Amino acid sequence: MDAFLRWSHPDLLEPRLLQCCWMWQVLHVLDLDPAGHAAPDRGHVSEVCLPGLAQPLLLSSARFDQDEPTTFRIAEFRSEAMLFGLLQAGEQGEDPLDPVQWSFWLVPSPQLHPDRRSIGLQALLRARGEGLALEQLPAAIAPWATTVSA
Repeated sequence: MDAFLRWSHPDLLEPRLLQCCWMWQVLHVLDLDPAGHAAPDRGHVSEVCLPGLAQPLLLSSARFDQDEPTTFRIAEFRSEAMLFGLLQAGEQGEDPLDPVQWSFWLVPSPQLHPDRRSIGLQALLRARGEGLALEQLPAAIAPWATTVSA
């Protein structure tokens, strides 16, 4: 499957495909059936409906760039929380299908400025620390949803 994706979609770093790559990983680590969730039709912000949440969890992705400030989009609509995912290059370069290259921050929506449409990586690091690894997400999200397995 990995070889097929690289052949059929050579630019997995394009915003929509980048969002698809990390959303797929999040769905799998939370034991959610990807068939029940539409693939993102645009880049940067998506939503995932979790059992037990009145509103969907919002997902926002970005790539680390040493030359430009890294920013994440914030959805225009609010939910209980947003999950931010950052892709950072590994030794072999950027690979959005490698879960080790991703860091995550789960932020309750009330902690996000209501008038902002983006948040910088530095602000996330100051407020929330170094972020979580993919395998830490179920435990972090479990308090927000009733049936996410830890």
